[in-house]
Amino acid sequence: MQENHQREQYWYDEATLRRLSQLVWQYRKVVGLCCPMLGKYMADRGYHPPLVLDIDTRFVGNRWFRPWNIHDPKPLEFHPDLVVVDPPFFTIKLDRLWAAMGRIVEFDYTTPLVVSWPKRREAALLGTFAHYNLKPTGLKPGYVSCSPDVEFYANFDLRGALCLGPEDTL
Repeated sequence: MQENHQREQYWYDEATLRRLSQLVWQYRKVVGLCCPMLGKYMADRGYHPPLVLDIDTRFVGNRWFRPWNIHDPKPLEFHPDLVVVDPPFFTIKLDRLWAAMGRIVEFDYTTPLVVSWPKRREAALLGTFAHYNLKPTGLKPGYVSCSPDVEFYANFDLRGALCLGPEDTL
């Protein structure tokens, strides 16, 4: 399946999907916002995938996918115990993303959250999501067709959850 660059859609590479899968396995009710390939990767391997919320209708028909628009967020029937987010970095304003996240986690700022975001826009992310207490992890996702300066931000010890040492990378 091809990335849709007009929608700012870039897939995580194999190594990143494998590591994120290791994280998702540790939780029961996971939401993947704007990361449909994580759901596909896990489902294709027989693992329990996260519920993926995205606007890409190519994934409709998969039990793990729900069409969902950040600009018109709908509540979920459950409270997730982890949310993984790979948003479009430039077409979605942070206040919209913050409101969508609030809808997903019912404004429970303690919900474990992992967000991939451009390093050069770190201050804006950390300011907007201050209630979530996000911190840079030093871990950078890999992408299939580009190499942006993006980092994972989390409100828990992501390195520890992935059993990574201080020098390890994804």
